[in-house]
Amino acid sequence: MLQLRAQCIRWSFEILFLIHTPISRKWMQFSNCVRIEGVLYLKADFSVLCYDEKWWSFYIVFLVVGIVYIIGLPFGVFFYLYRRKDKLDRPEILDSIGWMYTPYNKNAYFWEVQEIFRKMILSGGLIVLSDFPSLQLAAALVFAIGFHQIHAIWKPHSSRLGYYLQHVALTAVELVYLCGLLLLLKEPVPDALLVGASGGTVFCGFVMFSIAMYMAIKKFINLRVQDKKDERDDKFRKAMALNLDKNSKKLNGQQKAEEFWSTNIVEEKPEEMEKHIASTKVVPQTVEDDNVNNIPPLNNKTENSKGNNSTHHSHHSKKKCQIAIKYFQDKNLSPAEVKKALEDEKYTAIEIQTVMNGISFKTA
Repeated sequence: MLQLRAQCIRWSFEILFLIHTPISRKWMQFSNCVRIEGVLYLKADFSVLCYDEKWWSFYIVFLVVGIVYIIGLPFGVFFYLYRRKDKLDRPEILDSIGWMYTPYNKNAYFWEVQEIFRKMILSGGLIVLSDFPSLQLAAALVFAIGFHQIHAIWKPHSSRLGYYLQHVALTAVELVYLCGLLLLLKEPVPDALLVGASGGTVFCGFVMFSIAMYMAIKKFINLRVQDKKDERDDKFRKAMALNLDKNSKKLNGQQKAEEFWSTNIVEEKPEEMEKHIASTKVVPQTVEDDNVNNIPPLNNKTENSKGNNSTHHSHHSKKKCQIAIKYFQDKNLSPAEVKKALEDEKYTAIEIQTVMNGISFKTA
């Protein structure tokens, strides 16, 4: 949902920025009138009279569009970026309006707003001087040179090719205005000068086209390389996730087994053990010591029963030895008596040795 919202904001602002220059030009033309035989006509459309009832009916819309969109959009975006200039690396801001400042250096995060003002002034703002062509071209040339100098001093582009491409583009704009001024001169202009100015403009256009094509091809190749790398990384991540899932299942099985044996073998409750011992008494072999009667018959299964798992048999044998050690620890029997009792219960030699090692016999 957040990703969709960010994409909608991104597309909306891209469209608003794209149509800002032509709409601002139309907006400037709305108040550009010319007097013909004492009647004011709209210069862009001579069928519309200026300052009549129809013209005034659109004036409110003219003011709202100018305040909210023509001037309000660039200023609003600038203040938004300025207040969040330390947070522009956040994903939610990058996904929505990151395209405005990512092509530029960090100190030029507002440069897209500067571009809007430059286009608005050079394409529409100079319409107010349309009655004075020479002054209009001179002002346009001054503004073009000024914006070019700001670009050269600020160096906003993070890409070196983009920086030089903008230099060539601004130079071409200056040459166009210079050619217009030369053509307005009343005195004859040498043909070599006009050819040089126009030829320089064409040359700048060719250089701009070449740099732009190079940047586009390079960008396409880099994107393809990045896509292939992302595909390999995605396959690797999926393989790693599959292996981790298999390993986690194995570990879970081992943990469950360890928990089972730790709760059912090692941590046997004494009360339950005594009940089990009392219910499984054997007949004593001698009457010398009554304590032997309470030896638990733990070996209910044959030693070499087929089909038993080796791990289960080992745990079962461990359980037998632990129970026997706990039982004989406090019975005060001699080693010979303990060994005899274990042999009668069919303990193996290894199990008998384990039990004998685990009992602390009292010395006489």
